[in-house]
Amino acid sequence: MTPRAWIIDPISYSGLAYYDVGLVAGLLANGVRAELLGSDRWLLSSRHDLAVPLRPVFRCTSAGGRVRRGVNYLRSLLALLAMALRERPAIAHWQYLQLLPADLLTVLVLRALSIPTVYTAHETVPWRVRSPVARILLGILYRSVDRIIVHNESDRFELAGAFGIDPKKIVVIRHGDFSLIAAPDMDQQEARAKLGLPNHSALALFFGTLRSSKGVDVLVRAWPQVVESLPTAHLVVAGQPDRDLAPGVLLSLQRLAQGPSTRGTVTVRLEQVPDADVNAYYRAADVVVLPYHGITTSGVLRYAYSSARPVVATSVGEHNTWVIPGVTGALVPPGNADALAVALVQLLANRAYCAALGARALEFGRTHFDWGPIAAKTAALYRELLPTRQRWPR
Repeated sequence: MTPRAWIIDPISYSGLAYYDVGLVAGLLANGVRAELLGSDRWLLSSRHDLAVPLRPVFRCTSAGGRVRRGVNYLRSLLALLAMALRERPAIAHWQYLQLLPADLLTVLVLRALSIPTVYTAHETVPWRVRSPVARILLGILYRSVDRIIVHNESDRFELAGAFGIDPKKIVVIRHGDFSLIAAPDMDQQEARAKLGLPNHSALALFFGTLRSSKGVDVLVRAWPQVVESLPTAHLVVAGQPDRDLAPGVLLSLQRLAQGPSTRGTVTVRLEQVPDADVNAYYRAADVVVLPYHGITTSGVLRYAYSSARPVVATSVGEHNTWVIPGVTGALVPPGNADALAVALVQLLANRAYCAALGARALEFGRTHFDWGPIAAKTAALYRELLPTRQRWPR
């Protein structure tokens, strides 16, 4: 029987599900019998056209209070280990750490069962890892897995230095695009009508979970300057606030939406956006704004490109590599509200120019974030970890 690769994502009810789909589909195309071990609340459960093999191992891990969710998560990990004991997958490839001590123990048990393990560090230090003890546990996990995947060379360097990891154990494999999910041909006016957004305004979009690292505070300071130059411009902030977000940021957002000079120019929707509406938000926009204080790898940037939308982004992390000023958008210094406002005005004042940049961003994303070579490199990594008799055909 052809060996199986498990792509393990405990929170596949989040935006990481878009990455999962691209990876699993790409692996299948490369001859790897891959399947997603995800949540019973998989974000893309209504997308029957995707046809990604999914096993909802993580059940009821997003319902109820924190204790109940934790108990359900532990039960799900025990179910996963029981499956591993019965089925002996060829590879266990983790995408996310939900409860670090339990995740580490699970990885160690999989190793004891002689199942090679791979972990994709979408962030070198996940945002949940805050305490010194958690950082120590993360370092143990990094040393326990067989390979670590990061998405760029700077992350490889940072991870190796911060945790004392052998650089040979860390493999750079890019984050792919969202071409399987996005709808770059969706009509902008239809998208706005669906979401109840202004028909004729130049529109900037901030999308995704609101965290302190994402610079909403800078955007709030910049927007009044944008409206002063472009009174009909409109800003949409759509996403669920994270618990680490300072209460003052949400208060400042509310004041921005209700302020005398900006009232009617801001739409704030603090909720987890249903997958059925995500494409409409990106296509309703003229430009996507990423005012982040720091970033390793950005799914929002890739979704914007796959939606034929340019970005205004801060010059942090991978933005310096993948945002090409005058081609796919604009770069501004982090924390600089004045520079952010100037860049937004320059783009929003010329919607035809935004559309032209968006077309270039779409082509750029297809060229640089194609899942074909990304999945092929991942499959090659799997093959290195397996005995010859267990490898997939090339």
